[in-house]
Amino acid sequence: MKHIQALICLAAIICCFASCKKEDDISELFEGRKLYMTEVRIQGSNIVGEDLKTIYRSEDAYYIQFGKETFTGSLANGATFNGTWEADGKKHTFQLSIRQTPSTSQHVDRLILNTLNKVIRYEGDSNIIRLIADDANVVTISAKRSPESSL
Repeated sequence: MKHIQALICLAAIICCFASCKKEDDISELFEGRKLYMTEVRIQGSNIVGEDLKTIYRSEDAYYIQFGKETFTGSLANGATFNGTWEADGKKHTFQLSIRQTPSTSQHVDRLILNTLNKVIRYEGDSNIIRLIADDANVVTISAKRSPESSL
């Protein structure tokens, strides 16, 4: 009987540790990294066609460079934006406060900026991170350009 009680206690302890979520290391995910926008989902649909080609036309556009508390981003034709950011690795909450928003004629740029202004959480790992405004509006960022960069 004592062996059964010991096994039940051991199983309960293992379950407790197994169910604990690991807190993300925010500095590893974001700080000091240049992350490229590789996918944009607006109202539940990924952008396609000319909007998608616009993102991959320039090697030095459509990225966010994260500092410790600030960021700088780049869009088409050298348009930049910047501000502050904060994230909670345990709750996976995320917020960008864009201070400088460029005027841009690119349709995709306006879609991206609008979504980034509304981001409330993130998910992913150090390879791919989704910045989520809601289930239908997401900007995916990655350390590497997508294979579609040859478009």
